[in-house]
Amino acid sequence: GYEGSGRTFTRMVVDWMPEPKQVVMMRYPVRYAPGDPLEEWLYKTLVLKPHLPDIEKVGKEPEYTWFKPEDLAVDKPLLRQLYSILVEAHYRNEPNDLAMMIDAPHYEVHALLVDGKPLAVAETAYDSCAMPYESRMLVDLLSQYVGRLACIEPGARIVRIAVHPQFKRRGYGSKLLAAALLIQRKMVGFLPVTAPTPHNIQSFFTVLAKALEELDVEHHVIEKYGLVIGVSGRWFHVRYHTPDQTSSGSFTIVDEAAAIGPARLRRIIRYSRRLLVATTVHGYEGSGRTFTRMVVDLPS
Repeated sequence: GYEGSGRTFTRMVVDWMPEPKQVVMMRYPVRYAPGDPLEEWLYKTLVLKPHLPDIEKVGKEPEYTWFKPEDLAVDKPLLRQLYSILVEAHYRNEPNDLAMMIDAPHYEVHALLVDGKPLAVAETAYDSCAMPYESRMLVDLLSQYVGRLACIEPGARIVRIAVHPQFKRRGYGSKLLAAALLIQRKMVGFLPVTAPTPHNIQSFFTVLAKALEELDVEHHVIEKYGLVIGVSGRWFHVRYHTPDQTSSGSFTIVDEAAAIGPARLRRIIRYSRRLLVATTVHGYEGSGRTFTRMVVDLPS
């Protein structure tokens, strides 16, 4: 079928069914005529016919690496090999699965490589309550049990994982998971930054981007309407949120907090595990001085 589930299912059934058994297969296709060019185009475009990498043996320890969607979008041969391993292993595959791998900004693909060829593949999705509704899963599942939005420590969930069929049950899937978990533990994660307006934090993002450049850390600046609203890299996502937005991250930064006010700050504290608050104490209006005394009384 177009989703490839029959091919995987057939292998499963052959292994499960007791002996003696008889396998009968229809050779003449029902949906398309033999050699129909449309069918060939469909399978090639959506990578539904696996093209597994040719790996004769694993002579040394596989190399771990990971890819962002933009990496795979420009490397079609690699994308085809990675996706083929998933198609070969999983019961149901849809065109949406391929689209998510090359277009979803919260997706990452982890792999073990042998001589540059994928041996094992795992898809992960970044998940937190600060993500858009359509990109969340774990948060919303937990929220159904607690009756409100469950803000959890941001992390990654495993979407799919597969190993080259010739090298299954040799521990490579476990090795890939262990490597991916180590990367996630090193990751700073999602850092929300809030202030009365995006104009208040332009200097913050300027200093952050300059520091990353001096440290030679790969990153890109996110702009909207001529203002910087975020800086993102492989290990971190720093993004501006309005004070009224519920955001949760491994660390939350609040600038010009006096202009936000104690009520909003209390709300932010409820959804943040660690908080850095900055404000001007000796401002012309004196609000920072009063605000500082209020902040000391807020819960720790």
